[in-house]
Amino acid sequence: LTIDSIPGVKGFKHKNSVVKIELNRSLLRDEVGIVEIFYHGWPAPYHEWIYGWKSVVHTFEGARKSPWIITLNPPFGAQTWFPCKDDPADKADSVQFKITVPQNLTAVCNGKLIANRLEKDGRRTFVWKESYPIATYLMAVNIGNFSVFTRYYRPHPGTTFPIQIYCFPEDSSSVSLVFTQLKNMMDYFTQTLGAYPFEKEKYAMVLSPVRGGMENQTISAVHQITPRRENLYAHELAHQWFGDMVTHSSFHESWIHEGLATYFTGLYLKNYYGESAFHNFMKSKLYLKKGKIRVENILVPDSVYHSGRVYGKGSWFFYMLHQLIGDEAFFRGIRKCLRTYAYGNISSRELREIFQETSNRDLSYFFTQWIEQSYIPVVKCRIELQNTSHDYNQYLIEMRQMQKSRHPFILPIEIKFSSFRKDTVQVFEFHKKKQKFLTYLPFQTNQVELDPQQKLLISSILEFKKTNGK
Repeated sequence: LTIDSIPGVKGFKHKNSVVKIELNRSLLRDEVGIVEIFYHGWPAPYHEWIYGWKSVVHTFEGARKSPWIITLNPPFGAQTWFPCKDDPADKADSVQFKITVPQNLTAVCNGKLIANRLEKDGRRTFVWKESYPIATYLMAVNIGNFSVFTRYYRPHPGTTFPIQIYCFPEDSSSVSLVFTQLKNMMDYFTQTLGAYPFEKEKYAMVLSPVRGGMENQTISAVHQITPRRENLYAHELAHQWFGDMVTHSSFHESWIHEGLATYFTGLYLKNYYGESAFHNFMKSKLYLKKGKIRVENILVPDSVYHSGRVYGKGSWFFYMLHQLIGDEAFFRGIRKCLRTYAYGNISSRELREIFQETSNRDLSYFFTQWIEQSYIPVVKCRIELQNTSHDYNQYLIEMRQMQKSRHPFILPIEIKFSSFRKDTVQVFEFHKKKQKFLTYLPFQTNQVELDPQQKLLISSILEFKKTNGK
């Protein structure tokens, strides 16, 4: 991009994607200044798949072609197509887009449509205004020959807002089913998390050539309009609370909003389809390889949005936290995070402090072991029947943590003991590299399961000796 002028300033320098502006005078503390930048050009790609601004051609049935323009910003692609301070912790208090396109095209952006007018030259101008605070990576422009479908959602008496789908005509057959899914999701999330954060504007999904989706504020980009993508739609809608209204303080902590959006997708599935759907979903997010949840290299999009570490481990972090502190403390903590940091930013420290308050327990070790350690626990467990009588059976349990981490994990491990007629589950607080336990059962077990409901992000090796000395 080339800067043409910045009126009303002493001067400016534009070098290596940085603009340095010298004002005519220094601003006083808390004084608001306005800088208007005129620029032109065609944005250079930021990354091979996070490209900032991209133009492609959509081919309709019958081989008719039409321009299709989209933006995809995170982590630092916004600066490739407009001047900004590209930092998620420095939100703009509002943003307005004024876009003039050929008459057959539609432009859709963040916020609310405040003008749609036909110009004298036959082109059409769309003006969109996002009035809520917004991070630069969530600002979006989508231009195409879209069909627009609208339903109205009524969260409570006297209030409605539009839910919209922007897609191509060939996708319209699935719109009705997708609207039903979106209503179910909106019902669950508003009941669980609180009011939709952008009620005065809209929630929309727009078809995009992006792989997967992108939670642009009030206008999620998705690559398909089909009920088969229900999980994706739930994930992007959850982001309107986690990521858009409350945003991570830096991309080092992208795991917070990606982990929460992924975990709440699982909870939505549990609410509508039951426990088995939830457990199958969480199993699909298991990531047992080396790598920290906390992002170390924020300049590499593949690191910031690593599917295993950021989404998978991130979702399991919140699943394990939920198991540890229980329903009441977990959901109170979630809602308090959303209230306290609404339209602002949150860090892992602030997240921990809120959950410590709602659970009334010290969570510093839990946060440290799962966020800062690269290895997940590898648990080797040996269980042996030692003594037996008419009244009880004594079992020796030996556990070892085999992973390469400097410090052991604190793990509340469940073990299920089963016979042909009875079973029981016991919890063992495993907090050392090597640890032994004795347990007494009123029956002789013939089957043992470690972490039977898969509540922990661990890899395990189990050896079970059923008989005493035989």
